[in-house]
Amino acid sequence: MEINIGARVFCTDGFCGRVDRVILHPETNQVHHLVIDTSPLLTWFVVVPVERIRRSSHEAVYLDLTTEELKQQPTFVETDYEPAPATYVPPPGFPPASHTLFLRPAIKVRGVEHKRKHPEDFEIRDGMPVEALDGPIGVVDEVILDPFTQKLTAFVVRRGRFLPRDVTIPLAYVREVEAGRVLLDLTRAQVERLEPHLHIHRPEG
Repeated sequence: MEINIGARVFCTDGFCGRVDRVILHPETNQVHHLVIDTSPLLTWFVVVPVERIRRSSHEAVYLDLTTEELKQQPTFVETDYEPAPATYVPPPGFPPASHTLFLRPAIKVRGVEHKRKHPEDFEIRDGMPVEALDGPIGVVDEVILDPFTQKLTAFVVRRGRFLPRDVTIPLAYVREVEAGRVLLDLTRAQVERLEPHLHIHRPEG
């Protein structure tokens, strides 16, 4: 399979971005995922498994996804992956080390399999500071429970100094809870792109 950095990427319904980096499996050194720069379609990068590639050439990569399906792929978060070590020498035909990342042994793909603490084990309470990868975004204003199991599923951070609107943050995006802080796997910009929190006003009485 030929994958070139900067190659145009096509979904089944048209152009959808360019190859920005490749992610290799640390044991096989084979390409496991592509990082796709989806501009101007989207404003963030996504991670696509190689199994979704129909064919590729020097100039282009063709996916078996529609543009709508591409939007549902995991958002690329650089800290989820290991940079290529200084001793890494790419095999012939592979992208340079500067555009190569490796899967972390403890994290395979966001939302699919990982060895972090299970989200249900996190204790998140109102008033806890919340920090993105690049700095604070606010405090927990409300926790959201599953109506049937009463287990925590998400929490709300109100708009303020760092956020232009209220957002609901699913537990899947929590990296850790330590020292009374909620640490996210997202940047501030990625938090802003989450679904806005909808306030439901119930009639009194």
